[in-house]
Amino acid sequence: MKNIYYRIALLLLLLAAPSIGKAENMCYPCALDSKKFSELDLSLNNIQNSFESGEISEIELRNAYRAFYTLTAKQAWYLQEWARSSPKSYPAHLALGIYLKKRGEYFRGTKSIAETLQFNLDKMEELFKLSKSELDISLSLTSKPYLSYFHLLDISTGLGNDKASEYYFIQGRKILPRNRLIRNRYFISLTPRWGGSYLKMKNFITDAKAKGADAEAIAELEALTYDDLGQTALDNRDRGSAIKYFLLAMERAKNTDRTFKEDTLTRPALVLCSTQKYPEYCQ
Repeated sequence: MKNIYYRIALLLLLLAAPSIGKAENMCYPCALDSKKFSELDLSLNNIQNSFESGEISEIELRNAYRAFYTLTAKQAWYLQEWARSSPKSYPAHLALGIYLKKRGEYFRGTKSIAETLQFNLDKMEELFKLSKSELDISLSLTSKPYLSYFHLLDISTGLGNDKASEYYFIQGRKILPRNRLIRNRYFISLTPRWGGSYLKMKNFITDAKAKGADAEAIAELEALTYDDLGQTALDNRDRGSAIKYFLLAMERAKNTDRTFKEDTLTRPALVLCSTQKYPEYCQ
């Protein structure tokens, strides 16, 4: 059980860096305040339809729902009311599932298991269970529930359910064969710190190449490998090796999408910036 909580703490650190999408300009928390459920459905269904038709990216889809990460008590209550009153609404159940997952992460926090109250751990598990229930409901409410699988993968990875993580990865790949979000998140679950190995990571990259992953996708996977090596070196108080690996991670990621670096390479940038030798990473 302690290993499960440790995995979740690591996952919270991974999810810390925000990015802003451009799929819609509507203020979703404001719409919740006014109980404009029809407008929420219309706007978010338009985004989902745009994703399913290939008009917007998986990043834009994910970013649209980041508005539901943090809500007031009133907004959270209205979100639940929206889901209850709209049993066939994909956006309602997805948004509620995401919010509940984030609340679970909030109660878990990022402290060690020894420093975390049992109440918080119990609350986290309760909220994760509720979140999974909503996300499971959402799966049948649209033809390509990609974002549902992404957040279900987060939960299964955090709880150490490797079999479920692989299943969600496969389902996400069926929807979007050349996806980045689910592939990268699943790849991280293969690192030694998550119970995997560098051999598994190497084999995954080889398989991705064989399946036609482009150069940018491979560069992201390699950057994530070096990032993990750097973080492992930091854990072992080997700052010199950490800096070497972090430099390799940033080098491999230099031609990748800005969002990838903001989402996953925050730690390398902070460490390199702190040396005062690499000002380019202090932005």
